[in-house]
Amino acid sequence: MDKKILLMYITNVSGHHSATMAIERAINACQPHPPVLNIDGFGYSYPVMEKITHAIYMGVIKKIPFIWDFLYDNPRVSSKINSLKESVYRKNRGRIKELIESENCRVAVCSQAFPCGMIADYKKHCSDGIKLIAVVTDFIPHSYWVYDEIDYYVVGSQDAKVNLLSKGVPEQKIKLYGIPIDPKFAQKLDKEIVAQELGIGLDRPVVLIMGGGHGLGPISKLIRAIDASGLSVNILVVTGINKKLFSQLKKRKFKNRTYIYGYIDYVDKLMTIADILVTKPGGVTTAEALAKKLPMIIVKPLPGQEQNNTNFLLKQGVIVKAEGINGAVGNLVSLLNNPDKMQPLKDNIAQLALSSSSSRIAELALSLC
Repeated sequence: MDKKILLMYITNVSGHHSATMAIERAINACQPHPPVLNIDGFGYSYPVMEKITHAIYMGVIKKIPFIWDFLYDNPRVSSKINSLKESVYRKNRGRIKELIESENCRVAVCSQAFPCGMIADYKKHCSDGIKLIAVVTDFIPHSYWVYDEIDYYVVGSQDAKVNLLSKGVPEQKIKLYGIPIDPKFAQKLDKEIVAQELGIGLDRPVVLIMGGGHGLGPISKLIRAIDASGLSVNILVVTGINKKLFSQLKKRKFKNRTYIYGYIDYVDKLMTIADILVTKPGGVTTAEALAKKLPMIIVKPLPGQEQNNTNFLLKQGVIVKAEGINGAVGNLVSLLNNPDKMQPLKDNIAQLALSSSSSRIAELALSLC
């Protein structure tokens, strides 16, 4: 039976899934390559609980984000739920054992801490015959990532490496490859050809607005504020799977030329023609923008991982953090009207961007098969 590489994430519309899809494409680009299984670890093990948990999470971050701020990477919370985690892993151990052994999986690559913990539990209690790679898709890892059974950690920043070292992870286990993104984001496309293909004029600046795969954040208010500012721009808006927002925006009239997109697979092309990105700071989205050398304005980051990403990117000098909607528009006006203010962001981005992570993770996984 062929050896296989197991990729695990949680939630279909997420940066975690985007990361494993990018790694899968990189593995499949190698010749020869083993078969790949790309699985929602939570959905595979607990399909009903996965839907309930995801609904609760989305409700919390939309309506009461301060709760998530309290829970996220809180040592007191972490110590209290360790026994619960171990119980969940123990009950699921049989399913994971069956999956790994029936499919002859020799390497597991996990882009989220929960499935990473499941594979670590299997290694500890069943067999050490599978190699485990933890791929951190934010710039700073949280404590739920740390397991002795992990063979390698892939991180997106020197700060992440230092963070893991402080948690007792041996240095030889840590690979500073970057956050995995689709290799197409590293390709240099002709801006004018792409703009012509998409039917967007380049006679004025292009502002790209995103809210992650779920279309979160104050997108509608932001567009209204840009229209009211007097700026003359093209506005590209990606609403992801937020069908309600997509429908609302499609019905509206705008002063600026505004293009509304749903869940699409050519964000790389939008980033190619954009002059600036206004977004929430998901790890994968910001890594994609860095690969495209695209300056960013960050609006209303969620507590926890997004706030950590914001702090890191601010320290690197590659983003501007807006204070609310008015602040975002003020930053936009300032940057677009003063190219000299934009250039330092671009210069710093060029030093920080790591666009080959997916290929390097693929090489690492293949070397362990």
